Amino acid sequence: MASIIKVDQIQTAAGGTPTAADLGINTSGNVLQVVSFDTTTDSSSTSLSYSATNITASITPSSTSSKILVLVCYNGGPYRNNGSEARGDIGLSRDGGSTMLNEHQVRYYDYGGSGIIAWSVQSFQYLDSPNTTGQLTYTVYHRMSDAGTTAMVQSNGGSSSTITLLEIAG
Repeated sequence: MASIIKVDQIQTAAGGTPTAADLGINTSGNVLQVVSFDTTTDSSSTSLSYSATNITASITPSSTSSKILVLVCYNGGPYRNNGSEARGDIGLSRDGGSTMLNEHQVRYYDYGGSGIIAWSVQSFQYLDSPNTTGQLTYTVYHRMSDAGTTAMVQSNGGSSSTITLLEIAG
């Protein structure tokens, strides 16, 4: 014989709305929300210092124990007028901080020495533990790695770059 329980509302002993944990449900590891941003707008840097790209997205965690999984797809690369090597760096920053959470070097060689313009997709991920319920903004930065490189260019010619943020329950 099957039983049916019907109620209009469940409350905690204090009269509040119960959380999943109050009901004995373990949500650790579940994806709570997803934010994604896609851009085809060009961005370039001719500096040896990091500068912000237009690959950016914001998320507001629902709990201080949540982790944020950041997935980045940077479409672009370093450019050099002549020589055999072009190098650039891609970094990830939270809330415009000067310290990069994650860095990747992009390097291309032109053995003919005729000059390099190289485009490819650079993908990386970073798992952040921000310990806050305030809004967080993640931005991809880029720079040239050496003075011989002319520029670090993102999304040249309408190619798409993306950033996706996933809040993971802690």
